[in-house]
Amino acid sequence: VLKKMDMVKASQKEKEFAKREASLLAKLKHPNIVAYKESFYSADGAFLYISIAYCEGGDLFTRVKQQRGALFEERQIVEWFVQIALAIQYLPTNKIPHRP
Repeated sequence: VLKKMDMVKASQKEKEFAKREASLLAKLKHPNIVAYKESFYSADGAFLYISIAYCEGGDLFTRVKQQRGALFEERQIVEWFVQIALAIQYLPTNKIPHRP
């Protein structure tokens, strides 16, 4: 999966954030955090691409949206909660603050 960031239209702050995001993702190695593959700029430098692993089940936002207001099973909520908690717990062990 490629995340494409327009570096021409981005402010200086957004450009710096994009570079930090790529650098940060490269450091993360955890089963509950999407795996980073590589990052690179387009030949003209107009775009920054961040390549990440494909998530078979998709992301949580899409999964919630697909429910269309229907409730999830409690078992599923607990499973996701544990995965998220373990991923957040991992961040400080690598001196990476999580953002709210």
